This record gives sequence, C-alpha cells and structure tokens, in this order.
Amino acid sequence: MQSKILIVCAPSGGGKGTIVRLLRRHYGDWLWESISCTSRQPRGDEQDGKEYYFISQEEFDRLMKTGYLAEYNHFGNGKSYGTPADKLDSHLEQGCMAVLDIDINGARQVIEKYYDKYPIVAVFLLPESLEELRRRLISRGTETVDQIDKRIATARLEYQRMLDTESRLFDAVILNAAGQQEETASEVIRIIESIDAKRATIYAPGDTDFPRRDDLFDIGEDNV
Repeated sequence: MQSKILIVCAPSGGGKGTIVRLLRRHYGDWLWESISCTSRQPRGDEQDGKEYYFISQEEFDRLMKTGYLAEYNHFGNGKSYGTPADKLDSHLEQGCMAVLDIDINGARQVIEKYYDKYPIVAVFLLPESLEELRRRLISRGTETVDQIDKRIATARLEYQRMLDTESRLFDAVILNAAGQQEETASEVIRIIESIDAKRATIYAPGDTDFPRRDDLFDIGEDNV
C-alpha cells in the first residue's frame, strides 16, 4: 500500500483511541500510530514511549527550535505537545499509513509541511452531545470537575473554530456516537480509500451535506 498520513482530530474524550484501534484491526501493520512528545507529567499507568514521550519543557523548547517536531502546540495549562518528525518521516518512507492524533493547529502544520509529499486524509470526530462527552471524561477518573469543565469549553471553541475558519482542512466531519464506533471506523476507512489525490476536500463550507452541529455546541447563526 501507498504511504499516507491520517489526521484524526476530536475533543478530549471524543473516542479517537477506540477508532484508531479499530483501524489497526482492519489495516494491520500498515498502520503506524505516532507517539507525541509532551512536557506534562504521566497520568495513572501511562508509560514513557507508549502513550507519550515524557520530556521537560526545556527539552521540548529545544526540540521545537531545532525543527525536530513536525507539529507542536502550547496549551493554557502550561504544557506542550508535539510530533517527532524523524519517526514520522521514517515510517512514511517505509510505506506506512501514519496516524496522528492531533488538534486543529497541529493538523494545519502537518498539512502545510507534507501536502506535496504524501496523500493526507484529515477527519474531525464529533461526540453526539456535550453531555456524552462529559460522561466519557468523568469515566476516565483522571481529572477534576474544573478540568473537565475546561475541556468541555475547549471542545465547543474548537468546533466553532473548525466550522468558521478551518473546515477546509478536513475531508470529513464524522459523528462518533457511543455504541456506534464500528460504524464510525467504517466511515473513516471509506474516506481513506476514496482519497487518492495528495489533497482533496469532501466537505467544505456551503456544501449542503456539511454535517453542521450548531444544536450540539450552541452556535447560533450570528456566530457562523
């Protein structure tokens, strides 16, 4: 199979991990899941080199300045995340489909850097409601109520930003409802296998089939 980049964006708790596991079951060793660097501390049973590469903020800043990161982002909590470019490039050169679990800022950076080198598929996964997103975050048991409230607010802002200014980054916006992850994964597979160009857009602002969710995120027409 041909080398390809698959970008999966979703709010924290949006079910990205489950979808990637289903894709791995379908594609096997062709799928390689990128591991990000982060300056935050491990949570729970997280292990260095498995969930993330845990490094200091000083080391992260050094890697960023030297161009080691294919994409990176700094968050309001003072922590940073980024994708190591050497590992990404190495697996793409081996013919893999590289899966990147990154945010909108990271998606833009990767697309700008790689669009003329490899086919890129970018999907944005939506929960069916903010209540369901909150339930998923609570079930993790890793964050305080205040932290969860901030993640819900961030999810609303990310979606509005995607809809207002960044929708052309994505080939599809897909509803990832609880209990329907198999259907979501099948839709992602369909999109992966339907895009052969180095950059293609399935949905764009103004398209009648663009899956708007103004009801979910309380975005009125005045804000669109």
